[in-house]
Amino acid sequence: MDCSSSPTPDDGKQATTAAPAGTVIVPIGLILGATVLLMLVGWDLATGKTDDSQSVIHQNNAINWLTATCLIGAGYLAAAIDIRHRRRPGTDQSTWVLLPVGVGFLFGGCDEVFEIHEQFGSWVLGAYLAGACVSLIWLLPVLSRYRVPLLSFLAGMVSFAMAFACEVLFQTAADVGPPLSYIAYVEEIAEFTACLLFFLSMAALYASKPPR
Repeated sequence: MDCSSSPTPDDGKQATTAAPAGTVIVPIGLILGATVLLMLVGWDLATGKTDDSQSVIHQNNAINWLTATCLIGAGYLAAAIDIRHRRRPGTDQSTWVLLPVGVGFLFGGCDEVFEIHEQFGSWVLGAYLAGACVSLIWLLPVLSRYRVPLLSFLAGMVSFAMAFACEVLFQTAADVGPPLSYIAYVEEIAEFTACLLFFLSMAALYASKPPR
């Protein structure tokens, strides 16, 4: 069925029953994410170990792995939604855009683990930001039908733009020490928050089961 077609009674019933699941996922995920951030960042600031190799503003720390996990999870869910729709005859096929978007998320997760953008420069992050903008344009026909996934994705883009600005403008902040090093905390927190929001957006969309 075309996206512009009127929803059938079955579609309305499906959206009504599935909406609570998608709506609940995001706040629960944000609460859990905020709790983890408070624990990790709070420990750093409370102990004063902002220059320690295990600090969250240095590589191979817990936030990096959590960020990578969120991106890989978002990629998996995006691909799963696309595959699910391809296997259901008569289903709205506009979700095909989720497959390339999912591949982009998976690559971003690998980048976070193997530090690709650190080796090639900040222009890679710029490419990510441009890719996120293109992804949003592609995803609008799908996300516009569901407020929670759309708002989560938009909030993720804002958070990612903040992380990008911090990394480009203050590349050596983590090595300078306080107070400038606190900017590196903003960058790490914003990056993790963005990736968590992308994951929650895809999770809410998956739970909402886009209509036929």
